[in-house]
Amino acid sequence: MKKLILLLIAFVASTTLLFAASGTCGANLTWNLTNGVLTISGTGAMDNYSADTNPPWYSERKTILSIVLEAGVTSIGQRTFGGCSAVTSVTIPEGVTLIDSYAFRGCSLLKSITLPSTTNRLGGYVFPTSLEKLYCLAVTPPTIYSVTFYGFYSSFPVYVPAQSVDYYKSNYV
Repeated sequence: MKKLILLLIAFVASTTLLFAASGTCGANLTWNLTNGVLTISGTGAMDNYSADTNPPWYSERKTILSIVLEAGVTSIGQRTFGGCSAVTSVTIPEGVTLIDSYAFRGCSLLKSITLPSTTNRLGGYVFPTSLEKLYCLAVTPPTIYSVTFYGFYSSFPVYVPAQSVDYYKSNYV
């Protein structure tokens, strides 16, 4: 009897560690959440979500440790990762042109984000106020809203291509 109980406990523990869920999050995009890693695959734009329509991984948002968008993703929709409070890293591939409003708001452990050179537009309230560094690889500064950085009460470094420093300064300072 003891062996059976120990076997059941071991089985439950191992299935908990191997948690996986998946579905769609765009016309040609799928998501997969395995062991804390949320991966978005396929081609095209991500769906937008609202206060009334949450992303499909919303019930697991506090277990997501990292987000990986694979090549082929072209935009990050509204409110897609908001509230993913355990996320510490995000991978955004070349080809993503838009990061829409509230995309990473509430990702309170996220300290740094790198935007690919293809990013040309950022929505409002995009970043978590915990952000300490932003790397923007775009030579031409992305279009931003007046509230893109709303809620930031201290400055943080923004790293841009060397040849674009003056262009960024003339657009944002």
